[in-house]
Amino acid sequence: MSTAAELGSAASTLDQVRDRIGAAATALEGTRNEDLTIGLSEVERQLKTASRRLERLVKELRER
Repeated sequence: MSTAAELGSAASTLDQVRDRIGAAATALEGTRNEDLTIGLSEVERQLKTASRRLERLVKELRER
C-alpha cells in the first residue's frame, strides 16, 4: 500500500474516532458526568483539525 493510501486510511480512522467521541459527549449531556462533555468536545475539535490537516497533506502527496 502506498504512503498516500496509508495516510488516507489514517485520516478516515481519525474521522471515525472523532465521531465516536462526539457521540460519547452527546450521551453524557444531562447526566451527572456532563462536566466531561467540555473536555470531550475539545478533543473532538482537535481531532477534526488534525484530520483536515492530514487530508490536505495526503492530497498534496498524491499531487506530487
